[in-house]
Order: sequence, then structure tokens, then C-alpha cells
Amino acid sequence: MNSKRLKIISIAATASVFILFWWRQDITNIVGKITRSVTHDVSVETLITEEESRLPLSRGLSVAASTQCDDQPKIIVKSPLDGSTIQRPISVEVEFQPASSKNPINIDSFKLLYMVSPQKDLTEKVRRYIRPDGISDRLWMVPSGNHWLRLQVSNQRGCSALADIHFTII
Repeated sequence: MNSKRLKIISIAATASVFILFWWRQDITNIVGKITRSVTHDVSVETLITEEESRLPLSRGLSVAASTQCDDQPKIIVKSPLDGSTIQRPISVEVEFQPASSKNPINIDSFKLLYMVSPQKDLTEKVRRYIRPDGISDRLWMVPSGNHWLRLQVSNQRGCSALADIHFTII
């Protein structure tokens, strides 16, 4: 190749790199602005403190249900999935399903326990986000490590359901 052609290729390559760098900065700024506007409206609260996360996990057994009733409610955990490895903040979304319309969910019976020794009751941290049909999708800060949460809810008749969630934060 002649030197004139190499010079043109060199200028074109430099211009391409400059354009890509400028475009990347522009995209980064746009994404940053969108992220700031979205996160400004969404608060992330602490579900489990660093101190609580240092406690040893309980050695008890995981359970699927606590009472045997013909109209026992169900707890369906949509997020975080049991056994998942995820990053923080975590999204918590839970659905409550009554077995029948005759015995609706008693949201005052809801409990959220952090299964460490000694157990920590996290119910009051989430109380305001509990609805008759579950817990709305919510972001929470949880320290890195292995975690075990136990959810419990009852219907109006007192039949209860339990669900355990084991997850790891990386």
C-alpha cells in the first residue's frame, strides 16, 4: 500500500474511535439520567442489617406448611426464588392465595422471620407493603452471604401457610 492510502485509513480509524468514544459517553449519560430518575422515585430500604447477617443461620428444617386444614391458604414466592444466587438490591414479591373466598387472608397474621440464631422478626419492616393478595414487588438491601427467610400467613379461620426462601447474595 502506498503512504497516502495508509494515511487515509489511519485518519478514518482515528475518526471512528473518536465517534465510538463520543457515542459511548452520550449513551452512558443518557442511561445515567434514566437510572437517576427511576431510582429517585423508588426507595430501597434495608431488610437485613450487616449485624443480623453475621448471626449463624438456624439449624431447623425448612417447612412447606404448618397446619393441616381443608382450606389452607398458599404462599407463592415469585422473588427471590428459593435457592437463587442474586445481587442486591433484591426484589421481594409474594402472592397470597386463599383456598376459598369464604376464608380470606388475614393480613394481620403475616410474619416474616429471618432464620438466624436467635430468630429475627422482620415483619414490621415490611408491614406497610402487605396487601390481602401478597407483598408488592419491592427492592430491599440485604448484605452479601447466605440467607433464609420464613413467611407465614393465615386465613380468617386460623389455617396457616409457611414458605421458606433460601438465597445467596453475591
